[in-house]
Amino acid sequence: MADDSDVAQARVFLAALDDEIATVSVQLEDARRLAAEARARGDAPTGTWHEQQAATHKRTLRELHRQTQNSRTRFALA
Repeated sequence: MADDSDVAQARVFLAALDDEIATVSVQLEDARRLAAEARARGDAPTGTWHEQQAATHKRTLRELHRQTQNSRTRFALA
């Protein structure tokens, strides 16, 4: 079992990860919306650019969720 200071630090890290997940989730949804709007206007280059941004945000989210799960598992946090 990890000592109390390690668990406390993990909780702070998880809170920061949760905040980052919320931020990146909003950015992902914005990029998807902007891509759809650009495509609807017939602006394919801008739509493609926003789709690439969405893909980057999606990769970032997967990594953040992986880090969250690993931390929860490592420190037996719910």
